[in-house]
Amino acid sequence: MHNLKICHINARSIYASRCHNKLDELAFVASVHSFDILCVTESWLSSNFDNSCIPLSGYSEPFRLDRNSHSGGVMAYVKMDLFCTRRRDLEQPGVEIMWLDFKLTHRNRLLIAVCYQPPNSAAADRFLFRMCCSNVINDFLSDVLTTIPFVGDFNDHSVGKPFQKQTELFRLFNMFNFHQVIQSPTRCTNILDWFAINNLHLVINYDVLPPLRNLDHSLIFLELDLKFCTDFSSSNAGIILEQTSRN
Repeated sequence: MHNLKICHINARSIYASRCHNKLDELAFVASVHSFDILCVTESWLSSNFDNSCIPLSGYSEPFRLDRNSHSGGVMAYVKMDLFCTRRRDLEQPGVEIMWLDFKLTHRNRLLIAVCYQPPNSAAADRFLFRMCCSNVINDFLSDVLTTIPFVGDFNDHSVGKPFQKQTELFRLFNMFNFHQVIQSPTRCTNILDWFAINNLHLVINYDVLPPLRNLDHSLIFLELDLKFCTDFSSSNAGIILEQTSRN
């Protein structure tokens, strides 16, 4: 594997009794575009929903961070031939950020943050969200071999705004040289769904795709060129995905 394609969708319920075909439509889009990882926000799941209710052909059982209410929640489907670890040690109670750790080579790592920040969040909640991002960035700041894409629905209107109108979260990403690559509207005229990544040289493609039926958020995707990862490895001629324990 030399390229990796990551997609995000705000699903507004991944499983809805009135819309049983949502997973089928998502599976079709994923197949057409050959997405390796599907990141979902507003999954609207609870512990009452077993993973057997929401299978996606070709993908392992989803990783889930449920809010256990009729809103919110994040999840991710990962292709069966990829292996990753959910980093629960990086998660914070009350913050909807789920961390997935992929070992690319014996030295290179991809640490995906699947994020949902609700609209009109209280200042205290936005602070906790920002601190969760900041803490992990600081933990890996000196590790140039770790690529961290933040992906999700941030409900933040900072893209394209002057500095004085940007949020502290957006300024945080800029301060640590994270690049938010999505530049086209993802909901109405707003860019609310982001890919913010540190190692921009790995990015070879990104785009905004039409929303699924009855949804008001467009899909976004990012494609990474993993061949660059071999430049840092002295003992690997190609990309090796090392299996780690699944939590």
